[in-house]
Amino acid sequence: MKQMSENTRKAWDVYYKNAAVGAHAIGVVIDETKHPEFRKLLEKQQAAYQEQERKARGVFAKAGIGLPDDAAMAKLCTDMGIRMHTLKDRSDSNLAKLMTEGTNMGIITLLQTLHQTDDLPEDVIDYGNEILKRENAYMESLKQYL
Repeated sequence: MKQMSENTRKAWDVYYKNAAVGAHAIGVVIDETKHPEFRKLLEKQQAAYQEQERKARGVFAKAGIGLPDDAAMAKLCTDMGIRMHTLKDRSDSNLAKLMTEGTNMGIITLLQTLHQTDDLPEDVIDYGNEILKRENAYMESLKQYL
């Protein structure tokens, strides 16, 4: 069992929550999409989130640490928020807007974690930057559906 510092745990908590909430949010909206290319984009991003979540689960398991408790609550809040914002408008444009807003919140949290958490190992920083690169590309791809 490998020991993990509190700051490293904090970063992996954020990486896990980002993936768990992102994959869940896409799962909530994907069946509402009308444009086939938009659906493909969502499926691709969902697969990336699922891989990110698997990686984080593996890191926690290797360190003998349980998963973050707050991810379940965040998924519930995300679910309720999406359902509320799609009651009257289930257009692809509105779905893209919701996905963009959620992705932006994730980017902000990732950046804050990377900038404000001291003594993170280089591999943890590199993985965070890899996630940020993918999130930014995803957000850019969503713009065409707004």
